[in-house]
Amino acid sequence: MSQTETNEIMKSLSVLYVEDDRHILDAIQKPLGRHVKELYVATNGVEGLHIFSLYAPDIVITDIKMPVMDGLKMAREIKTQSPGTPIIIVSAFNEAEYFTSALDIGIDQYLFKPINMDALIETVERCARHVALENEVKRKSAELAANIKILNGYKYAIDVSSFVCKLDKSGNYADVNQARRDLLGYTKEELLGKRYTILCHTLLKPEEKLVIEDAIDKNLLYRGVVRMQTKSGKSLYCDTTLVPIFDENGKCREIISIERDVTEMIEKAYTDTLTNYPNRKALRRDMENVPLPMLIVIDIDDFGLVNDFYGNKIGDATLRAIIDTLNAYVKRTLPEACVYKFSGDEFAVLLPDRSLCGGIREFVQGIMNELGSVHYTPDDVDLLLSFSAGYTTQKEHALSKANIALRHAKKSKVPIACYESLSNSEQDYTRNIIWTKVIRMATENNQIVPWFQPIIDMKTKSVIQYECLMRIVNPDGTISMPDEFLPIAYRTRIYYTMSKMMIKKSCEYFADKPFDFSVNMTMREIANREMVDFLKQIVTKTGTARRFVLELLESDRYEFDIEEHVAEIRNLGCKVAIDDFGMGYSNFDRLLRLNVDYLKIDGTIISKIDTDRNSLMIAETIATFAKKLGVRTIAEYVHSDTVGNVVNRFSIDFAQGFLYGKPRPEITTK
Repeated sequence: MSQTETNEIMKSLSVLYVEDDRHILDAIQKPLGRHVKELYVATNGVEGLHIFSLYAPDIVITDIKMPVMDGLKMAREIKTQSPGTPIIIVSAFNEAEYFTSALDIGIDQYLFKPINMDALIETVERCARHVALENEVKRKSAELAANIKILNGYKYAIDVSSFVCKLDKSGNYADVNQARRDLLGYTKEELLGKRYTILCHTLLKPEEKLVIEDAIDKNLLYRGVVRMQTKSGKSLYCDTTLVPIFDENGKCREIISIERDVTEMIEKAYTDTLTNYPNRKALRRDMENVPLPMLIVIDIDDFGLVNDFYGNKIGDATLRAIIDTLNAYVKRTLPEACVYKFSGDEFAVLLPDRSLCGGIREFVQGIMNELGSVHYTPDDVDLLLSFSAGYTTQKEHALSKANIALRHAKKSKVPIACYESLSNSEQDYTRNIIWTKVIRMATENNQIVPWFQPIIDMKTKSVIQYECLMRIVNPDGTISMPDEFLPIAYRTRIYYTMSKMMIKKSCEYFADKPFDFSVNMTMREIANREMVDFLKQIVTKTGTARRFVLELLESDRYEFDIEEHVAEIRNLGCKVAIDDFGMGYSNFDRLLRLNVDYLKIDGTIISKIDTDRNSLMIAETIATFAKKLGVRTIAEYVHSDTVGNVVNRFSIDFAQGFLYGKPRPEITTK
């Protein structure tokens, strides 16, 4: 502690000086008083005790031998009242009995007369520093006590409102509060030492459980809603926070889990408010975990007329009566099945495992017979109702397929339709709807990505270019290939958005790489002013214009005026290629008018040139004609050494195919 800090402490303290010799008091009072905030004086022990009781000075200085009450007796009394108050004894006596008595009392310092002022000030300063430390300890202790009290309040609040458990660093139960034990129905002994995720519900998605396990194993903070299972098998939803606690070395010592029961809130989201039956959202959730489902969707024919004629009150009562009838029959016939209420007048029945049903069609027919045989009479109104149903036994996109079957039943005016029995055209309609939704979701979530396939120089066998190929990354991490979604995407305006994403991501990816790269675009896109401006903007911004190769799909009909737009793109330094040449609408005149740089011979020709004479002749003719025009050629779909050898024999400039490399999400620059 510096002298400046010591002086500041001295100026904040009060001192009591007890001395019966007035000459000494007069000599000490002024010089000592200049160093402290307040100086009290007394001439004997009784006066000294009185002043101490009134003002509680921070330091006491006293002579030993004084009238009425000596200094040692007074010091003993002060130490009884305030053990932490420093006391300095000043005496002319140098006898062992005084030292012994002073030590017994707990005297802090001892000075001999005659008093040296510097020594006195130095001794007082030492005591002052001690007082300052004592006061800091008291302050910190008071703060700690207050914080402990607050923390105990927090702990109580958490204990009564939340479910808390402590895990060891490996994720095993080390302690569980009473509220959580009551919620789950387990004793502490049943849980201690068990893995935390053992109580996760069996229907919890594997990937969700993996995220929890990963957070525990890697000592990460986790926050999410976890589906738990009680000892009795009941399903619960807990808003869960897992917090790793680290020691002073940064190593995890334990994990605290704080949970809040949000089952009621979650169940409301999965429950139809009119009937209290599970809703469409609940069906989608339950469909994720069923092995061999059968899904039935049921609709009341012309139910809008009931609401229009009798009012919503009668309509709502009728809907409640119908679903109760449906549920009673289903539970009586197949207890494993579950009934759902959609918005409006639609219902659904889900059988998790269709193998449990002896006759699927018979079960659906039984439902229809039951619903049709009941007289619905809300408020004594006798209603005559009929129903339509569609069903499917396919798990993938089951709800869409069951709805297609339902629409077919209504359109055909039959009570029941099975999706699997519909014509191919109707199933194609379903597939189109499904893929349109997938494509839209992929564009909204930025899941359109380029993969890259190498194009090699046939002379050097080194990579000189990459073709960027569109892929969709699905929510489960799987990859959808172009032949699955492009035919549908081409027929929607969504394709323009997909194409822009491909152009932007491809240019950004190759901005710092030493390769040319090509991106496919349709003739329709190049005829679109907005798309051309977008392409020009991106290649300019990323500095990739001189390495960008525009691949025009040759399979498109050449019915758009694109020469001017292609020329604009070429003027930036971009190159142009005709893709799939030799297929569909081949036009050699187009090569001259578009002034293309590359001609990519269609894969259906190249893949067979080692076995099919016609393919061989077509490939040779295209290669020869292109060379005369000064257009470089690229062979697509080179999948084997024999095909590669034939390509090389024709002096085709470049090649791509599985022989040289499959499309991948990343490239190597080696």
